[in-house]
Amino acid sequence: MGYCPVTDWQWQVKESLGEQNLPASFIKYFADKISGRNIDADVVDFFTGIGFLFAIIAAVYFRFFKRKTPGRINS
Repeated sequence: MGYCPVTDWQWQVKESLGEQNLPASFIKYFADKISGRNIDADVVDFFTGIGFLFAIIAAVYFRFFKRKTPGRINS
């Protein structure tokens, strides 16, 4: 979906330490590590996209549509 220089640098470090067959995304790598399984990359990408979409919708809702509470100072 995009290029992250931090992930690229992290992969270079991991490869120099001997890790092999690193996935294309850090989220897949982390999901595999914490679950102890090899989760399908498409599944990880799908749920990552859903989470990203939810975050955008929530941010727009709370910024533009949520009613302001009277007596509360909003910036």
